[in-house]
Amino acid sequence: MIQAAIGVAGLLIMLILAAGSACWTIAFLKLVATSRLVPEAVAGLATRLLAALHIKPYDPLVRWSPRRPVPWALVDLVGTLVVYFIGIVALRVLLGQLGWLPNDADETKLSLGDKKLLVWANMGASLGLLAVALPLIALRTGAAWRDFGFSARDLWTDLKLGLAGFVMLAPPVYAIQGVLVYFWKPSKHPLMEMFKESPDASFFAVLFVAAAVIAPIFEELVFRVLLQGFLEKVSGFRGPAHELVFGSPKFAPQETPLQATTGQSPVAEITFLSSPAVLDANPYAPSAIVGEQIVPAVLADENEQPVLRGPFAWLPIGISSVIFALMHYSHGPDWVPLILLAAGMGFLYQRTHRVVPSLVVHALLNSLSMFGLWLSIYALPELGQ
Repeated sequence: MIQAAIGVAGLLIMLILAAGSACWTIAFLKLVATSRLVPEAVAGLATRLLAALHIKPYDPLVRWSPRRPVPWALVDLVGTLVVYFIGIVALRVLLGQLGWLPNDADETKLSLGDKKLLVWANMGASLGLLAVALPLIALRTGAAWRDFGFSARDLWTDLKLGLAGFVMLAPPVYAIQGVLVYFWKPSKHPLMEMFKESPDASFFAVLFVAAAVIAPIFEELVFRVLLQGFLEKVSGFRGPAHELVFGSPKFAPQETPLQATTGQSPVAEITFLSSPAVLDANPYAPSAIVGEQIVPAVLADENEQPVLRGPFAWLPIGISSVIFALMHYSHGPDWVPLILLAAGMGFLYQRTHRVVPSLVVHALLNSLSMFGLWLSIYALPELGQ
């Protein structure tokens, strides 16, 4: 059994490294093929290599999905944070008053049963917050499923994107963590420390659900969808500041004076595109251009989020990633590689405006970490005997 687990672990590592190397190679070839900073001969070679793999060099790694700006505002984020902390405190007090959990006990000194109860309580608080906050935000702002990052028709595409993101991000994240643990200080994740103190199969199952299922769902919806989605809205916002704080009802298409007086539809503004690089970034653009002919590409919508580029693209990702990482500051050096992980997941969310790709990355990485924990507790000590 132990030998089989070690063999599975080795096979997983090789598959992840091989798939991740292939994905990073394709990304590098795309960068070289489209860069103006490399010699034409080198760019041509990269283009031919991509063509041999049936990959278009000007296709972006992840296509930008058209979306409207998220309808929630700063008050919704603050309200969600307040509700969460109130819920956590109230739950701890309630469990203490019922005698199910010692009020002031050190978590490292809790019994196995108390530890299980504490983990279940934290999972319940996380799911409870989402069950309360998301419907309230939807009721107040008119947010739809798509605003919260859910799209059933894109599920298969999102699963593939998440798997590709996982094999690309897992090796550098674990490598950075390993170097920091070796040269700086040990990693101390609370769930893992609790299991090391009370190694029990049923407790491991509870911790696995908490780490690989509940935590990714909660953190991706909070940090990527609610927080980063709002920051992206701020990046392209041109209205009055109070609408960012309190929100605005102006998220549905508004009647223009022409519609109100004559009942006729307004003439849509037409954007003309001639750059292949821009066209490939827009799924609604024509599939090809003949020479330099300029063709109408997409009907502009004033309610649509503009494509974010440069600082307007990376600032929302950077801010949300740093906040996400610092929330794990007490876990030793883990917060450093978590910035890279969160940035990768934030990139997937920003390009797709869907939560499943980053959710898959998060869930797979946490699952792999829990598998490594299981090996360190049960398999490695037995091999050393």
